[in-house]
Amino acid sequence: MNLRETLKKGGTGVIGTSNSQGEVNMAIYAVPLIIDDETIVFGMTEGTTHKNLLENPHASYLYIEPGKGYRGARLKLILSDVKDSGEILEGKKLGLEAICGETIAESLKYVAYFKVVDTRPLL
Repeated sequence: MNLRETLKKGGTGVIGTSNSQGEVNMAIYAVPLIIDDETIVFGMTEGTTHKNLLENPHASYLYIEPGKGYRGARLKLILSDVKDSGEILEGKKLGLEAICGETIAESLKYVAYFKVVDTRPLL
């Protein structure tokens, strides 16, 4: 699956994580930055998703393309790195500030790098 063609801006994304006890969390997430077909990056706050990933590096991302119907993808992910500074984080903050304002943008504290271990169509 070509992630750059599949994960289009304007769609809806949901990331699923769980902590070490298996308690699940779901959160709306934007389209990730695609480094290559095996690596994607999300900006993160200090919320439940981030906390869960520190305990359990496995996650799923469901993406629904914009428009009518149910086209998109399901990705199986493993956290490979988390950074609290750098160009990618600053770029994500600037993009978020333009959409949501400075207060929301400043809540972005991390960028999380994931290895894509499996891809499947939405349906």
